[in-house]
Amino acid sequence: MNEAAWVRAGALYVPIMASLLAGMLRGRRPRLFASCLMSVLWAMISLPVVQGLNGWAGWWRFSGDGASFCGMPLELYAGWVLLWGVFPQLAFPRWAIRW
Repeated sequence: MNEAAWVRAGALYVPIMASLLAGMLRGRRPRLFASCLMSVLWAMISLPVVQGLNGWAGWWRFSGDGASFCGMPLELYAGWVLLWGVFPQLAFPRWAIRW
């Protein structure tokens, strides 16, 4: 495997493992599924908007082949959805919504 393949795999598997570990350490809570679902939906909508702003402003760019969604690698999109959607709900359950 080359370096780009390792980065793409890490962009997906690190958020998966972090979310699973946080979920196992915190245990089950009421309304957990609903809160994770809402935060995932919010991340799924806001990430393409940020990527669209990025295309206009030129903040960063992605290179390489493979599957992409809205100009970003699909693995990175899925990893970011987990990292910004599920992980905060599982790792920081007592934080207020403004954080």
